Amino acid sequence: MDPESGGLHRDDVARPRRRGRGLRRLVAGAAMAAAMAGTAPAGVTEITGTVNWDSGTRLPRGTLVTVRLIDAGQPDGAVELASIVMRPGEEGPLVFRLLYDDALIAPQGSYRLTARMTVGKLALMESLRATPVLTSGGTADPEILLERISIAAGQAGASPVGRDWAVVSILDEPLRGPVRATLRLDEGGTARGSSGCNDFRATYEASPEVLDFGAFALTKRGCQTPVMRVERQLLKALEDVRGWRINAGELLLLDAAGGVMLRLEEGR
Repeated sequence: MDPESGGLHRDDVARPRRRGRGLRRLVAGAAMAAAMAGTAPAGVTEITGTVNWDSGTRLPRGTLVTVRLIDAGQPDGAVELASIVMRPGEEGPLVFRLLYDDALIAPQGSYRLTARMTVGKLALMESLRATPVLTSGGTADPEILLERISIAAGQAGASPVGRDWAVVSILDEPLRGPVRATLRLDEGGTARGSSGCNDFRATYEASPEVLDFGAFALTKRGCQTPVMRVERQLLKALEDVRGWRINAGELLLLDAAGGVMLRLEEGR
């Protein structure tokens, strides 16, 4: 499903890696026409179900959910047969309709549904338990539960949480002069810091790849023009942050495409 238009996604129909391309194109074309007509073509079958997650989770802008049908019985490893990409609402469950080529399903085969929630190239949640479908032991009414991917605990330097960071650069422009901007991510999901002029606070959502801030609240001090310019640049960059990684001791805050918005150093 195209998350923008609501139309059928090009991967909605079976996508076997070791089958003929001609069959795949015929099935995909038939499924596209069927989607427009609201019916499934001959040989194409659908799985309907739901994807759910913790109702207390605030989803970042641009979040997508991908559901995949996997053939888990192949000797060379699991093979994806079909997938669909959807844009979720603020709350679950998310209903999906996944089309696949029935000719690819063997009665004694092993088939699973998996799901993953992403922001750009970054993973926020995934289904940690595969959902069996189609053959013996499979459910006829699949519900896939997405679980938050936890930031690794107990590994020195693995997490940005609970540490004091100082901004080194914004969009690769180094901070110069006396301005010192800081950031701390507290354990309870609150971010706080200083823009070099005003103190700020916001909520945040984090996983091993995703970092997304809520609305920022600031104190109301006025400062010299160059300092206020840094404050505006910093807050705009933080609003665009969707992910993070730590590299050589630096905390890199990333946009949804993986570009570096901010570089920070600990205890600087």
